[in-house]
Amino acid sequence: MNKVTTIFNQLVGQKCWCPWRGYGMAIFFDFGRKITTSKIKQFQRGSYSFCLDMSPWQILQQNKEIGNYKQSYKQIDSLLPKFKNQTIEKINIFRGLAKTQIVFSNDLIIQTQHSNKSYQWYLLTPKMELVVGYNCNISIKDLTEN
Repeated sequence: MNKVTTIFNQLVGQKCWCPWRGYGMAIFFDFGRKITTSKIKQFQRGSYSFCLDMSPWQILQQNKEIGNYKQSYKQIDSLLPKFKNQTIEKINIFRGLAKTQIVFSNDLIIQTQHSNKSYQWYLLTPKMELVVGYNCNISIKDLTEN
């Protein structure tokens, strides 16, 4: 089993406790234990955090699009609660199609595109940052090194 598969397998069965919208097209999904990242603002993120902030995305349910990155904040905000308390079933990487899918337990799928050099999403884990970029090329950075 390679490193990417190992990291993705750590997410299978993890429950999303905080789906949220950032600025622009960015959406985030926090899993695992809560980590306080700022003592002043008491901001918390998950020990595992999906950050879909630089890649066009679609939300599919039963293979039909129910949302995408071009929608209004209000429309996106109405979709994100569907992910709360749902678990990840699998993560699919389709290199030939330059797309990925994050499959959740309630038949929701987040699909991303990676056909442009600026399109990417990342996953923060307790020890690593994994980035899926152009044509689904994956890089891993060890966060424990100085």
